[in-house]
Amino acid sequence: MKKEVYPKILVVNLQSIFKNNATGITLRNILKSWPKDKLMEIHILPEEGKKLHKFKGTKTVCTPKITFPLRALSNMAIFKKTNSGLKKDQETSNTKVIRSGASRKESLRQCLCLATDLSSMYISNSLKEAVDNFNPDVIYTLGGSVSVMKLSQYFSKRQNINIVMHSMDNWQETLQWNNNRFLKPYKAILDCWVKKTYKSSVRALAISPKMAEVYSQRWNIPHYMIMNSVDVNSMFCETKVSSEIFSFVYAGGLHLERWKSLKDISEAIEIVSTKLNKKIILKIYTGKQNKDHYKKHFNPNFVQFYDFVPNEEIKSVFDKADVLLHTEQDNSQLYGFFKYSISTKIPEYLSSNRPVLFYGPRKLYLYKYLENEQAAYTAFNKDELILAVERFVQDNKLKNNLVKNGRMLAMKNHDTKDTDKIFYKSIVESVKKNY
Repeated sequence: MKKEVYPKILVVNLQSIFKNNATGITLRNILKSWPKDKLMEIHILPEEGKKLHKFKGTKTVCTPKITFPLRALSNMAIFKKTNSGLKKDQETSNTKVIRSGASRKESLRQCLCLATDLSSMYISNSLKEAVDNFNPDVIYTLGGSVSVMKLSQYFSKRQNINIVMHSMDNWQETLQWNNNRFLKPYKAILDCWVKKTYKSSVRALAISPKMAEVYSQRWNIPHYMIMNSVDVNSMFCETKVSSEIFSFVYAGGLHLERWKSLKDISEAIEIVSTKLNKKIILKIYTGKQNKDHYKKHFNPNFVQFYDFVPNEEIKSVFDKADVLLHTEQDNSQLYGFFKYSISTKIPEYLSSNRPVLFYGPRKLYLYKYLENEQAAYTAFNKDELILAVERFVQDNKLKNNLVKNGRMLAMKNHDTKDTDKIFYKSIVESVKKNY
């Protein structure tokens, strides 16, 4: 990589790169090798994370509330109360008490949330001046919302620069709430802005090989593949010493119905533990809200909940694991959104020198990705889960092979030294100047 020719990148997204979630982690990993004085970030949602010393020198601007007035309404107490109340009603439908009104209320809640994304836009003089002074060569965005693409388009035209859009989920084809017929007008407007964004693009990025293939054909623009990248060697954990307790570890959120899949895993653990007379535990590291809401669904004799661990310290969690878990729920409403996706945590898991168990629907690209490379044990139903748990406890050869293959896959597709080159290539090829 030519160190002396880094274009200036204007990063435009809904959330800040400093937010402590999967998207923030991925963005930081992608951008961390870029000279920080060559980066400027504009984000729409208030920043919740802390600035990291690795990004010292990067200018970060949160759009003023007036930029998108309807979005400002979403922060008002009455909106939050309405949204929270409707969401609570919907969550009761996850129990055996199904009420016909819950789905209608959830549809209303979804419409309220997405209506704020259709806000008119007012760019302040101070924001224009800040971007003009930075004088970017290209825009990098995840897209994903009308507001973000509208803002990206504005500065693309104002600065006469191209946009590089990086799709991490299949939101172009389907929303997470795709069964809500009232959202069809919103989806039509979103599609319109996707087309406008691609008209300002000559290169784009995708989260997986399959997505890159599909999107390249659809838009007739080369899509390079960049998944979450890690320093593979730095994630290596020393081989865990055997102990009386065998630990399966999951670290992450329980939303998107992942708690249901984890409950299946916990029940498989209970069956195998009883059969083998072996102490087996599922350890779940997650946020307080998740713990408070879902802990009651699990048997405490086989499941232990722990506090959320920041990504910078996640290796300490891997150290304690015999097996690392990832899961997705078999939900037809969610399938289209995630069908090409590869979770942020997968590269970390594969790099960790720990075997991985993935439990989820076979039709997901992630399932096929891991299965084809034999980089994880894949299971798609409860019988397979029971067999998986039993084999992990008893079969050391299986675990060693999964670890070996996982590390090889991480080095091939997820190491920062390679993804940095791909990102650089996509940016330079999108710049109108000669670099």
